[in-house]
Amino acid sequence: EIDIMEAAGGNPDKIGGTIHYGEEYPNNTYTSGDYHFPEGEDITGYHTYSVEWEPGEIRWYVDGELYQTLNDWFSKGTNQADKYAFPAPFDQEFYMILNLAVGGWYGGNPDETTEFPGEMEVDYVRVYELTGRDYKEPVEPVVEDEELPEDAKQPLEDGNLIYDQSYQEPITVVDQPEDSLDPTYWNFLKLPQFGGEGTMEATDVDGERFAKTTIENPGNALWSLQQIQKIAILKGHTYEVTFDAKSNTNRNLMTKVSGGAERGYANYSGEKTFQLSDVVQSYNYTFTLNQDTDLAARLEFNMGSNGQAPVWIGNVRVEDVTDQQEEETSKSPLGDGNRIYNGTFD
Repeated sequence: EIDIMEAAGGNPDKIGGTIHYGEEYPNNTYTSGDYHFPEGEDITGYHTYSVEWEPGEIRWYVDGELYQTLNDWFSKGTNQADKYAFPAPFDQEFYMILNLAVGGWYGGNPDETTEFPGEMEVDYVRVYELTGRDYKEPVEPVVEDEELPEDAKQPLEDGNLIYDQSYQEPITVVDQPEDSLDPTYWNFLKLPQFGGEGTMEATDVDGERFAKTTIENPGNALWSLQQIQKIAILKGHTYEVTFDAKSNTNRNLMTKVSGGAERGYANYSGEKTFQLSDVVQSYNYTFTLNQDTDLAARLEFNMGSNGQAPVWIGNVRVEDVTDQQEEETSKSPLGDGNRIYNGTFD
């Protein structure tokens, strides 16, 4: 999906341009950028929104002003060993949609201050073919290895990117949209617009320290109740996430590594859903960061919208395993267990 222009009525002084790519939902991701209007202008006036789409590069404009250029993305099929050839998925025909939506996470749900009816006025839609020169040849960007800057959150001596694994530090409760996450230690997020209510406290489970989330109201979204810690991760590096968890009955727990608000909450790892039981079990997943380095990425455990059964989480680790991945020479099975790669000749 290529979003030529997205606007939210609650923020009329800016618009966004976005590409959606990666794997199939919910393991897709996106990259976006914002355009801020000059003082005195906003989305209520007429403006010309456009993209220039060439093989391997997409450019966004407002009133002829270039504000974003993207040339780095990927596409990967479910249970496939490798990515499709660049510039997939933006190497095929798309269709165009112009719509006026109400609600959703992008603009938020309407309330008593929302004015109805809402209108979208479109003067024209035009599509041009490039003339005067050939289209660019697509060139997939080369990922150059980099190191964390000195002022970034560094891994501990044992390689763990997670601080306070045993919950000795206070857990920061974030329950208002204007509140900030603690940049170093654990956070418990329960924003009122999503309806989640509960508490999080450190407790002992079989002699080890776990964070226990007691759920009073699961809210209306998976992210209604979240346990979050910020981590610094590098583009092109592979990471392994491991943790122990339980409930007092069978229930699901969704976890992922994502960007924050400044990254549009981009999904870096894909959503990983595990079924918990009343016995402590160990869980793990790996992912490679294909987007730009993020020094304020978020490890999330999402416990909303899934009943009131409590959740215990402990022994959380996030470790850079890039070197281990490069040393492995055996051909690993795909996600569905198949040892034949590209069995569908895609």
